[in-house]
Amino acid sequence: MSSSFINESRPVSSLEVGFRTKSGQVGMALVSAEQIELGGQACVLTVTRDVTWQRQQEGEVQRQQDFLRKV
Repeated sequence: MSSSFINESRPVSSLEVGFRTKSGQVGMALVSAEQIELGGQACVLTVTRDVTWQRQQEGEVQRQQDFLRKV
């Protein structure tokens, strides 16, 4: 997520982003973030949800549906 998010102060909801793990695997995540104040200090609260498995399953379902349409 870029630093422009903090400057704009607009919340981000369910932004789909790609990521790479330490081991080099590529995945997909949904990220939500917003600027909050905590103890008088500006902070950014983020929630990241790994949706790699779900996206892989959706792709498999799509491939199977495409195959069945051709049969």
